[in-house]
Amino acid sequence: MSPFSFGEDSYEENQYVSVSCSVIKGDFPVNISWIFNNRSLVSSGEVSITQVGRQMSVLAIEMVKGHHAGTYSCLGQNVAGYDIHASTLVVNVSPKVSPFSFGDEPYQENQFVTVACSIVMGDFPITIEWMFNDNVLIADDDVSAVQTSKRMSLLTIESVKGHHAGTYSCIGRNEAGYDVHSANLLVNVAPKMSPFMFGEDPFEANEFVTVTCSVIKGDLPITISWLFNNVTITASDEISITQSGKRTSNLAIDSVKGHHAGTYSCIGRNEAGYDIHSAELVVNVAPKMSPFTFGEDPFEENEFVTVVCSVIKGDLPITIGWLFNNKTVSASDEISISQTGKRTSNLAIDSVKGHHAGTYSCIGRNDAGYDIHSSELIVNGLSDVKFGNPV
Repeated sequence: MSPFSFGEDSYEENQYVSVSCSVIKGDFPVNISWIFNNRSLVSSGEVSITQVGRQMSVLAIEMVKGHHAGTYSCLGQNVAGYDIHASTLVVNVSPKVSPFSFGDEPYQENQFVTVACSIVMGDFPITIEWMFNDNVLIADDDVSAVQTSKRMSLLTIESVKGHHAGTYSCIGRNEAGYDVHSANLLVNVAPKMSPFMFGEDPFEANEFVTVTCSVIKGDLPITISWLFNNVTITASDEISITQSGKRTSNLAIDSVKGHHAGTYSCIGRNEAGYDIHSAELVVNVAPKMSPFTFGEDPFEENEFVTVVCSVIKGDLPITIGWLFNNKTVSASDEISISQTGKRTSNLAIDSVKGHHAGTYSCIGRNDAGYDIHSSELIVNGLSDVKFGNPV
């Protein structure tokens, strides 16, 4: 047999390979056959064997692969004996990445995530790198990629967040080529609320109030609800709640009152979690007077008379004044007026006379408005009536 060789250099995958085996001596007829790694080799879809004349055989591989690498022997036989020659075909095998997956279900925020990339085929040395959304993945405090052996790399996310969601690709490379496998990481992102406020200035009673709560981040579906002083709010004649779109809710109060003042909280929820934002609604509350009376029976002249006017509701500061028959009452030798605390005023008449009979009114005022309560003082006896100054 004439010696043949595949050459000193290795082949890369998918290259064309051809070698000729020739019988240079020997009586005819001569039979030429091929052996691959000590097993008889015949033509197939990948390897073709062609007899050229009586003394030559050509072996060809259209697209060589890693499994074609090995020892090829050409055997020439006739009745007198045989001769054999062998040569080794070396093929650089490119990497083959084993498929991996993050699973079908999305992760919840803050969960631990890990996935392994394994190179199941390929000649050394092999380098393994990771890509995230087609960009080279750079390890940081959140994400680490550690090569645990020559053929495996482990990607880990300690506490997954929404920005970690995307496509992760593992690439194995060697001199023969590369292979890549990709998988999508799904993360359920909890809602993120946009801050809202009712403003810095308080509302006056009966003003219109509205505020909008928006969820600027988070996976759908999202439910939005409202709390007032930590109690769930439902729509009513006084308060309306309107969902506008999948991420926005409007709260409106047509005519705000003092009992509407307090903390309003908007909560956005989805499968990943929730977020909440709160704002304080301040309402200037007008005074509310507690009723008072001089009693049903008339007083006799020279009796002592006293009555207490109390403001039971309303924002401070509150001023309290008295009227007698719609005229301002001021303290005098006959009538004393004393403020006891910020919300109470006492009116006293040491020795009541007929001219003191009439309607006494107590007025409480603040920035939000006023309230008034009146009571009739009846005195047995007649006298001149003295009037104070107009209001």
